[in-house]
Amino acid sequence: MKGITKIYSNGVVANKDVDFSVNYGEIHAVMGENGAGKSTLMKMLFGIEKADKGQIFFEGKPVTIGSPAEAIALKIG
Repeated sequence: MKGITKIYSNGVVANKDVDFSVNYGEIHAVMGENGAGKSTLMKMLFGIEKADKGQIFFEGKPVTIGSPAEAIALKIG
């Protein structure tokens, strides 16, 4: 993920310019306070939410993940 931003229609900024990378075989935990945007970030990675800005990359190539099934097919999750 590079420069991921999600702003909801009510003006709440859930994520702003997030950069996040995971290499094959790594396991990461996303931690933060309630309302910090953790779930929104994962929803964008799984294709449940759409980012307003930024790009998701898979194996160095930009991808659009439109559903959890597409994320699973990429072995994300």
